[in-house]
Amino acid sequence: MDLPWSLAAGFSGAWPKVEADDCDKRKSIPFADRPVQTIVSAKACADKANHLDPGPALLVFHSPASRLHDPSGYFRRGQVVSHPEQATRYAILRDAAEAAGHDLRGAADHGIEPLRAVHSDSHLHLFRTAWDRKGELPGIGEEILT
Repeated sequence: MDLPWSLAAGFSGAWPKVEADDCDKRKSIPFADRPVQTIVSAKACADKANHLDPGPALLVFHSPASRLHDPSGYFRRGQVVSHPEQATRYAILRDAAEAAGHDLRGAADHGIEPLRAVHSDSHLHLFRTAWDRKGELPGIGEEILT
């Protein structure tokens, strides 16, 4: 399923033909090294789900702010590789859940306490300050690589 186009270049066409059973093959697609194929596989899974009996609707909590999380790369095995968690993936999954008849609801802000229940104060401090402190590291790019 090698594709001649790239989401990094801006996808604005029709989805390529993807068989519904590609959903079952998604584990064989390298996740980070081929984000386009991962997204196409997610689309195949969404299409397949739309043709099945959906059963009862599920509550799907989401936030449109997820579109703001659109990194270009991350550090994996000593190299910066394309990041699969792109804004396009959020849209595909949200649209598939909506098309399947699930109940989409906005995620509520529950404050800091749920985060404190699972993270130390020093870890939360890192979350709050990492972006502003990135200039302390020489040669750091526009993204904080984890």
